[in-house]
Amino acid sequence: MQRAPYVWLAATILGFLLLNSGLVRIAPEPGRGSTALAATGTALGVVGALIWTLFQRESVRRTLPTSSFVVARWALASTPFFFAYSAVAAGGEQWAFFWGMLLSLALLVISARRTKRESLTANRSTP
Repeated sequence: MQRAPYVWLAATILGFLLLNSGLVRIAPEPGRGSTALAATGTALGVVGALIWTLFQRESVRRTLPTSSFVVARWALASTPFFFAYSAVAAGGEQWAFFWGMLLSLALLVISARRTKRESLTANRSTP
């Protein structure tokens, strides 16, 4: 993941889109789903994004090996998508999926950029 973060970004997005194709068949029609489920899924996605933000602190980075940190950052960046997906699959409104997907994509792009920058910095410092 450290060597090619943009390849992982593309693969993750493709995986999300593949999951979306199955969700289309089981999601309730717009206006017929549960707003409470959709709001809960969106709120949990925002909480996941906040945890991702707190995870970026230098103290966390120093305590974990680099490879574990990168994988954990990627997993946390994906949580808004999975919360929103679960909410819609359980019968929530479809708008929750949009916000979860959007938030996860933003976090994944930022994660890929940071991973690439960190790997370039590490390569420069080693002789």
